[in-house]
Amino acid sequence: MLHQVLKKKKRVKLLDKIIVFKSKEPFIFAQAKLVLEDHGIPFQERTTMDSMFNAFGNYELYVSSEFENQARKSLADAFR
Repeated sequence: MLHQVLKKKKRVKLLDKIIVFKSKEPFIFAQAKLVLEDHGIPFQERTTMDSMFNAFGNYELYVSSEFENQARKSLADAFR
C-alpha cells in the first residue's frame, strides 16, 4: 500500500502531536493535507524523505489529540 491512515494502536508522538497519516507518495500526501484542511483540522507535516533518493522515508501528518478521531475518520473516508 502506498499510504497509511494509521490506526489508533500506533500512537507515535511529535511533541504533543499524534501521527494520523503517512505516505511515500507526494501526490497522495498532498491529497491528505487537503482533506484535513477542508475539514478545518489543524495539522503539522513532517518529511523524512531523502532529498537525493525519494525511495527512503515518508511524508507524515500529525494532529493534536483533540482532533485525532475526526482526522482519522476524515482520512479513512477519503481514502476508501
